[in-house]
Amino acid sequence: MKGRSVLAVDGQPPCKIILDLKTPLESFFFTASFYSLAVLLGGCHGWMKDGMTMVTKLMLPAGAICSVAFVTLYNFTDNYYVLDIDEKCLFYHFEFLGYESERVMLTFSQVHALTVTAMQQVIGKKLLWTYQTVLVDNTGEVKVLSDMKSGSLEENKNLAKQIAGIIGAAYVEPQVEMVAEPVRGLNMRFSFEFREFNIMDRFWHAFLGYLQVFVFIGCIFLLTKYGISFVR
Repeated sequence: MKGRSVLAVDGQPPCKIILDLKTPLESFFFTASFYSLAVLLGGCHGWMKDGMTMVTKLMLPAGAICSVAFVTLYNFTDNYYVLDIDEKCLFYHFEFLGYESERVMLTFSQVHALTVTAMQQVIGKKLLWTYQTVLVDNTGEVKVLSDMKSGSLEENKNLAKQIAGIIGAAYVEPQVEMVAEPVRGLNMRFSFEFREFNIMDRFWHAFLGYLQVFVFIGCIFLLTKYGISFVR
């Protein structure tokens, strides 16, 4: 299912609707693939400029091995949500290196509301607002149903409306450039309220990005640490 648009609700089989998005695991493998390629290209540049030094002897195999490994892991990882209308459940489909499983995340009755939340991101040299569809369940937990994309407010609003209609949950009209947060109403059902994007949101988003970098650096460090004896 990898590559299917998360907004392609129409045209799906009537009994099941697939919501494909990059899960954190898929996002890490995707990002690490680019980092690995950068290491490989850096090694190639160093080799052409200074010859086969100790650094290039480590960068070239590390970059090549990690590129192949992370690209393979990304291509053989496919996770997504399935709205099963007959079963009235939201399933989570997990697929990793040939292993597949599907488990119930929520029943339709446990979903209270859907809306669209916003985040401010730096993409290239531009500061842009990105949007994604989210739901809140009967415990107040928020689950993401689409990828964060710039300029996708109307698309995500349509997605949230369609899913809310299918599930029978409330649809909360989002506010432009505002962050959605769960709130418990007087009837004990959860809904959403909106607030401005703040510095803590920016810090948390940056932290998750740096965490991926540190994990990748750890992989490279272990590879070079245990591989250094082979290039000396």
